[in-house]
Amino acid sequence: MLVVRKLKVMNRNIIITGGNNGFGYYLVKSLLENGNTVAVLDLNTDNLTQLHSKKLLAINCDLTEQLQIETSISSIIDKWNRIDCLINNACHVTFSHFEHKSLEDIQNEFNVNYFGHIRLIKAVLPTMQKQRYGIIYNVSSSVGISGFERISGYASTKSALDTLTRTLNIELKEYNIQAKIIYPTLMNTKSALPFGIPKQMLDNPKQIADKIARKLFINRLIIVPDYKTCLFIFFTRLFPSFTGRILSGLTKKNMNEIIASR
Repeated sequence: MLVVRKLKVMNRNIIITGGNNGFGYYLVKSLLENGNTVAVLDLNTDNLTQLHSKKLLAINCDLTEQLQIETSISSIIDKWNRIDCLINNACHVTFSHFEHKSLEDIQNEFNVNYFGHIRLIKAVLPTMQKQRYGIIYNVSSSVGISGFERISGYASTKSALDTLTRTLNIELKEYNIQAKIIYPTLMNTKSALPFGIPKQMLDNPKQIADKIARKLFINRLIIVPDYKTCLFIFFTRLFPSFTGRILSGLTKKNMNEIIASR
């Protein structure tokens, strides 16, 4: 019985976007180590050659281009015949106060972080509906709940993504398809540096990815790496404005100290 259960959990066919760097890269690595077959869609996939896995399919794909997405998903389906899981992890963020951002800046963020995810979901959905099974994960952020200084566009996309995920989870239930939200922690990655968050508050992306990978297929709407993050998300939902102001204040103070030390 234990062997059968293990086989049932492992060896899933998983598509993930934004897997060439940071959290996404380590999540791909962990999923492969857990026995899954993984396809990565990203603008650049050079770093993935370091993983040396026969179960990895790396595809260069721009999530703002519908034709590239359709071609990529079609090639994956031809190779695998089924898709068990989609993880929308790719993101784009412009760091600037709202008054200094152009409309085009914000549109670009939505084009990747929201509409890019929608394009992927629509591309895999017919296959999942046909097989009457599938899980869609959208990687979100607590800033979509609390707000955060200098990332109004990015934070707005995460808020919209949360609502989309909850709605899809209701609508797609009849097809046995689940839509879920992943809340990673604040991590020490290259993309997180401009946030200005003190390094002591940032977690190791590999450790967080390993924790998320182990929890992906549990029966919960929201996936978090640990109880600390669970409590933080709960607190943020109770006191969103307070959390946003505190975090923004800490980062501003940290950035001022860095500037002063130069």
